[in-house]
Amino acid sequence: MSKVKVIRNLVGEEICMLLATELRVAKAISDMTEKLGDNPLPKTHTVPYPIGVESLLLLLNQRVNEEWGKNLLPAYAMGRILYTGSELKPHRDRRSSEYAMTLCLEKDCNYPIYFDGEEFELEPGDAVLYKGSEVMHWREKYEGKEHLQCFLFYVDAEGEFKELKYDTRPFVGLSEEHKDMEKVAKYCDATARRMNK
Repeated sequence: MSKVKVIRNLVGEEICMLLATELRVAKAISDMTEKLGDNPLPKTHTVPYPIGVESLLLLLNQRVNEEWGKNLLPAYAMGRILYTGSELKPHRDRRSSEYAMTLCLEKDCNYPIYFDGEEFELEPGDAVLYKGSEVMHWREKYEGKEHLQCFLFYVDAEGEFKELKYDTRPFVGLSEEHKDMEKVAKYCDATARRMNK
C-alpha cells in the first residue's frame, strides 16, 4: 500500500453519530469543570483517549492490519471538534502515530485534508489511512461552523516503536497520567536526535 489510502464508508452513520455525541459530551463536561486541558490548536476542542473512539481503535485493528499488510498494535485515539477559523499547520505526527487514520464523523461543509500536497475530501464514515510520522499533512482555514473527526493511531508490532503500544499506558481508555514516562522520554529524545540530523 502507498503511504496514503482512502476507505469510503468505513463506519456507518450510527457509529459516526455516537462518536460525535461522545466528543460533544466530553466538551460539555470540560466546559462545566473548566478543565480545557492542553489544546494545541486554536478554535478546536481536542478530546484525548475518548472511550468510544479508543474502542473503535481496537475494533478496526484487524482491518487496518489487512489494509497495511502488517501486524500493527493499537497506540491511542483522540477526537477533535473544529470551529470556524481553525487551521491545521503542515506537520508530521509523533512516533506513537506511526500508522494513522483520520475518520470524518460529521461536517457542515467541505473541508479537505492534504497529504504531501494531495487533497482528500471525506464524508462522514470515510477514513484516510496514512503513515502519520512520515507523511506531511494539513488543513486550510475552516470556513464552516463545526467539523468533527477522530484519529486512530497504531505502531508496527515488529518495528522500532512497538514499545509505544497503548501510547505506553497499560491499556486503552486510560488517561495520560497512566503513561510510562520513561518510555515517552526515550522516544522523545530519539525523535529530537533524528530531527537535528
